[in-house]
Amino acid sequence: MKKSFLSIAASLLISLLPMGQALAARTVNLVDKSVVLDEKSTRTPEQIRGYILYAAQNFRPTQLSARIESDNPGALQLEFNKEDQYYLSVLYTYDHAGFKATYVSSKNLNYAEKDGVRVIHENTMVWMDEVIKMAKAAYGMQLTAKGEVTNPMALSELSFRSTGAKDTVAFEKTDETHVCGKFDDVGHVANWSEAEIAAREQEIKDWNARLQTMTSAERRSEPKPLPPRSASLRVVALRPLQISANSSVYVYEEVGSNGSLSATQTRRVRHSCGPITFTFTPQGARKYSVEYAVSYAESFRGKCTQSVFDVTDPDKRIAVAAEDIQMCKK
Repeated sequence: MKKSFLSIAASLLISLLPMGQALAARTVNLVDKSVVLDEKSTRTPEQIRGYILYAAQNFRPTQLSARIESDNPGALQLEFNKEDQYYLSVLYTYDHAGFKATYVSSKNLNYAEKDGVRVIHENTMVWMDEVIKMAKAAYGMQLTAKGEVTNPMALSELSFRSTGAKDTVAFEKTDETHVCGKFDDVGHVANWSEAEIAAREQEIKDWNARLQTMTSAERRSEPKPLPPRSASLRVVALRPLQISANSSVYVYEEVGSNGSLSATQTRRVRHSCGPITFTFTPQGARKYSVEYAVSYAESFRGKCTQSVFDVTDPDKRIAVAAEDIQMCKK
C-alpha cells in the first residue's frame, strides 16, 4: 500500500469558501461517475491509473489538496482535503478501458441520505467532475502520472504577437477547467524592432542616470519608460484555451494653457487597452498565431482587436473562429 501527498495544480472559478451557514442550501444529488476512456482497449490499467493521478496533480480549487488513502491493483482511493475542515474520499476503480469514481465518505460537506437518495454539497460534484475532465485531457495527450507527454501529436503550438502600435501587450491563458477564473501569465510582447528595443534600453539607462537629480514633478511628467519586451512568445498548449490580452503604452500628449497646444509643453501619459478575452480549441500538431492589434486615434483612445490564425503552413494564414467572452473582465 502506497502513501503520498499530491499537490493540486489547476484552478476553478467556483468558490468553495465560505461554506458555513450557506452549506445546507447548496446541495445536489450525489452521483457516482463511470468514464470510458478507451473503447478499443489499447491502454493498460496502469496507464489509466496514471491518468487519474495526473488529474489529481492538475486539479486545484484554492487550497485544496489530495492524499492517496490506498493504492491497490485496479483500485485507487483519494482523499480531498480543504483547509483541514472539509474532506471527501473517492474510490477510483479502473481497468484497461476506463474508471469509475465512487463516493466513499466526507466530512462537513452536508452528506445525507433519505428514501434512497443521497445529497451532498454541490462543490463535491464539481471536484469529481473536474478530476474526470483532467483525466480525459491526460488520456488525449497520453500523459504519464508525472505529466510527461508520450504523444506529442496531441499538443498544439501557440505564438503570441503584438501588431499595430508599439504597445506592450500582456497575454494570459487558461484551460477548460477555468471559466473566467485565474489566468496564467504567458508573458509580454511588443511590436518593436531590434533597433527600437536597443533604443528603449538606452532610454531606461538615461532615465536611471538622471533619477537622483529629478524633482517629484519631473518624475510625474516623465515616468520611467517601460522595459523592452520580446517580439513574440511561443508556448505548447492544452486544449481548449481561453486567451486574455491587455496592452499598455506611454504616449506623448501636447498640453498648453487655456486649451491651446504648445509644442514646448509635453507630458507622457500611460494608456491601456483591453482586456480582450476569447476562447478557441486548438487542434493537436497545429501551429497558431494569436495576434493582438491596437491603434490610437488623435484622442489617444485605444481601439483593440484580437485574432487567431492557423499558421501550420507558413505560406498560408487561415483565420480561426474564436468566441469572444464578454463577461471575462479583469
